[in-house]
Amino acid sequence: MQASRKIRVRKIISCEYVRPEINNKHTIIGASPSGDIQVAEFPATFGIAFYIEALCNETGNQSIKISVLYNKQRLGILSVQMDVANINVPAIIAFPTIPVAARGPGVLELYVENGRSYRIFKESVRLAEQPLSAATPPI
Repeated sequence: MQASRKIRVRKIISCEYVRPEINNKHTIIGASPSGDIQVAEFPATFGIAFYIEALCNETGNQSIKISVLYNKQRLGILSVQMDVANINVPAIIAFPTIPVAARGPGVLELYVENGRSYRIFKESVRLAEQPLSAATPPI
């Protein structure tokens, strides 16, 4: 019998940094709306963080592990402890910034580990189509 999924991800945002604020709020810095992580050249080193809103299947003390992989190589693992009072209110997980050293194009993925792994995030890392300094943000 396979282990059930402990969390359901409602929202996940990749960014450069997640800063905790008062009243359980967070500031998300350097979020990319493109769906891909773009770099000016390879090799590239950059920091990546994640803001995750997750719904837990059970109340009480819950623990999960989230692994981040680049091209199938583990870069880090985050152990999360949550005290869930209401399964209808999302738990906020502010994944700290970790360094990524990309030698070439690849795939960045997040997996929840609890008996079995399941992917909750996948983005490509690729060269920018135009120089990053000339990119214009959408209005």
